[in-house]
Amino acid sequence: MLTTSYSLLTFLFGVSYVTKKQFIILFLSPAVIIGLLLSVFPLIEAVNLSLRDQTLQSPNSSFVGLENYIKLFSDRRFWNSLKVSFYWEIITVVGTLLLGIAVALTLYGNVGRVVKNVLTLFFVL
Repeated sequence: MLTTSYSLLTFLFGVSYVTKKQFIILFLSPAVIIGLLLSVFPLIEAVNLSLRDQTLQSPNSSFVGLENYIKLFSDRRFWNSLKVSFYWEIITVVGTLLLGIAVALTLYGNVGRVVKNVLTLFFVL
């Protein structure tokens, strides 16, 4: 009885030997393609929608070009919200960093076992 075993690559692509580079490309390409589809397509669609005058009530839209951006950058509420967001990010990042350093120094320093256990339990929960 004659039996022949075929590898997956032979079955799918008709080849029995691939180089290391081809092997890497073969197995990384699906992830790269899916990643590009999930990041590039929404970006292109977002830019397309930002250049149109479209509301949620009407599915029809007209191309307005950069008019939406001109309105956006001339609105003082936009600049105020950008400033508030920037301040919020600075405060939260610096505050979190300082709190993390304080807790790390407390856990590393010469404090009682109870304080260390309570802080560790706080991070576990």
